Amino acid sequence: RRKTFFFICILSICSVLTACKEEKISYENTYVEGQDFQYRYFGNTYENGISMAETEDGYYKLLDNYIYYIEKETMNAVPLCGKTDCLHEKETTAHKKDCNAYIESEDGYMNLYKDQLYVRTTVYDQEEQTNYSEFYAISLDGSQRNKVCQVKEDNIQLWMIHRGKIYYAVDEKDENNKQQIALKALDLKKPNQSEPLFVLDDVFSGTAQELMAYGNYVYLYVDGFNEDISDLDEMKEKKWAEKYENRWTCYDINTGKNMELFEKQKKDGTIQQIVQRIVFWQDSLFYTYYDLEQSGTKKVYKSKLDGTQEQEWLQLEDTMDCFTADSNYFYVYNTWRNAVADKKEKPAMWVYDKNGKQVDQFEINASPYLHFAPGSEKYFWVTNAEETQDSLVYIDKKDIGSLQGKKIDATLCYSIKRQEEDTIEED
Repeated sequence: RRKTFFFICILSICSVLTACKEEKISYENTYVEGQDFQYRYFGNTYENGISMAETEDGYYKLLDNYIYYIEKETMNAVPLCGKTDCLHEKETTAHKKDCNAYIESEDGYMNLYKDQLYVRTTVYDQEEQTNYSEFYAISLDGSQRNKVCQVKEDNIQLWMIHRGKIYYAVDEKDENNKQQIALKALDLKKPNQSEPLFVLDDVFSGTAQELMAYGNYVYLYVDGFNEDISDLDEMKEKKWAEKYENRWTCYDINTGKNMELFEKQKKDGTIQQIVQRIVFWQDSLFYTYYDLEQSGTKKVYKSKLDGTQEQEWLQLEDTMDCFTADSNYFYVYNTWRNAVADKKEKPAMWVYDKNGKQVDQFEINASPYLHFAPGSEKYFWVTNAEETQDSLVYIDKKDIGSLQGKKIDATLCYSIKRQEEDTIEED
């Protein structure tokens, strides 16, 4: 009995040590699988957040308030619900909440962290007559759903999970009723108290546009005006470009310091060029300055993750509009401005290796509002939205390098129709 008891104690100690080891967060200044913001799927929603996640065995997609699981072996999408008698997305409004795959997401975002899916919902407070946010953690088989925390005091605009914390941007007022945009954090181990990280108090009529993370840095993109301009006519008279703010702020999660990126945007204190999107590749930042007054060829710049040591990396033609990258290639494409809006070119994508050498070019099926997320090693994932239907499409990357101008194939993974009269009413 003593030996058995001793053996059980040893096992218990080992289990505790293993659990502690699993909970330890790595702070390498690179992407760490399993604990970091899955930036490869950023841009897969209409609002530029993350609605998709990848695990070793499959993919998860939040589509029209249902979570779908796509097994990698079959590539078939099924609702994340194991109930044998459930109709899932075919249920009537009154029974939708009984399906494990259904969740009323506020923004369409879904983040993966340590084998759980996280989604934000909103709740209406009858007494206060206001809405507030609740975060839920959902098991990978959909059977378990637990409320992580609720945020009543903040109007959340954007959020994400990275290295054990929920980071979120809020639009709020200070004690003088002046608008400001703040970045805050909630520790998943003790999520009852938010931690203010920094405040942008000199951007009026501003909006948090993007919130991303890579390595030890969190990036917040905000645009607005550095002066309170409430009258549009007055704004035109004052030349809005002189008052416009386009700002990327980089927050170091180790030191707690934040810095403004891309100083080249301003000339004599006025925004002349804007950086709308950043791409993470090879542990570096890649971006382009878009001149507000001139058009033509553009340059892709490369810098360290904190924006230092900037250098020119690639020259783009005028027909090339957007870019993204996975671990293998840098992709440039023209779906938005030139190919669709101006109808000058066919929607196309150019592929470059780590040395900036073009290795392929191919046609793509594209809509005018499309932004490609880097996706997995095997696929691009694209969400298409129509009047009463959403669909999920994937594009296989296996032929990249041998297409040489041909059209790349796209495969429909899943589609869901929305009935216009099928709305969820507030209780």
